Amino acid sequence: MSLTLLEADNLRIVEHITLEPGPHLNVIAGPNGSGKTTLLEAIHLLALGRTFRSGRTAQLLRAGTDTLTVRGHWRTHAGEAVAIGIERTATGRRIRINGQTALTIGALAHVMPVQVIGPESRYRLTHSARYRRGMIDWGLFHVEPQFYPLWSRYERALQQRNAALRTAAGNANLDSWDAELAQTGEEILSRRADYACRWEPRIAQYARLLLGTDGLTVTLARGWPVGLSLAQALCAARSQDRERGHTTCGPHRSDLIVTLDEMPLRERGSQGQQALAVVALRLAQIDLYLRGAGRQCVLLLDDIAGELDAQRRQELLAALGSLGAQAFITATEASRIVTRAGQTRVFHVEQGRLTVSENA
Repeated sequence: MSLTLLEADNLRIVEHITLEPGPHLNVIAGPNGSGKTTLLEAIHLLALGRTFRSGRTAQLLRAGTDTLTVRGHWRTHAGEAVAIGIERTATGRRIRINGQTALTIGALAHVMPVQVIGPESRYRLTHSARYRRGMIDWGLFHVEPQFYPLWSRYERALQQRNAALRTAAGNANLDSWDAELAQTGEEILSRRADYACRWEPRIAQYARLLLGTDGLTVTLARGWPVGLSLAQALCAARSQDRERGHTTCGPHRSDLIVTLDEMPLRERGSQGQQALAVVALRLAQIDLYLRGAGRQCVLLLDDIAGELDAQRRQELLAALGSLGAQAFITATEASRIVTRAGQTRVFHVEQGRLTVSENA
């Protein structure tokens, strides 16, 4: 399972680019501002319909153009080729899978699972509850087919309850939305807790490899007071929620408490340790996904080599090799990434133009 072809037109500084990646490690080298990250961004757009960098569609478009397109071929575990593509303009987007129009981004995500680690990942891990929730929900989305419909039901009910709170709806109206939130929210919590239990042993495994300790842990904070069911918590918070105009408890307020050697990662870990913690968590997820779904995913590592010393880089590459994941790593110099004969493909980017500089 791997991405075998990538084509992008009019994305940032890229006019046109064609990339035929290898199934294992792909190194994208070039000076700062040459378009390395843009290539990773193209893969992310192809997989999820959106960029992992900030910016509106107008900022993604190459100067003087009004449409960007990204196309690719994904080879499944059965050896079948799936043609996927996305077109974006200032007014919308169009998704195509094997020549057919797809209506939702979820259809893309199911075809080509992707994980991304970039310079901002360390900060997001330590500062953003939404990012941390997103990590665990990524695993559930790809491992448990029932999770996305369940999450969608919860989100719809949450929007309706928030709207009712802002319009001072009666208690009977709120009671109906509370019942739906309680049912779906408790199930989401149960699935998240089960996933965290399966995830944690693998986190310890990769933390030992990359951080030299098995003391990297995650604990799920459910998003409402301990000792109360979600139905009880929603009832108890109703007056406060009316004042604020939104729902203050539930799995949308859940968090992952990440600790290193029994202290909060944000306080205990250096910047390098925090960066390695992100890598350990993501590799553990890929491992769990491979074992649970029997499928591979694509890993994008943007400038991660600059965060790691030579020994840690070698350990990371060894871990990627053992997983068998298809990975794309950007670096200013390819020599900073230790290559493996027969398993590494190296590309060079200069001013948005790509050349294959080596097939190791």
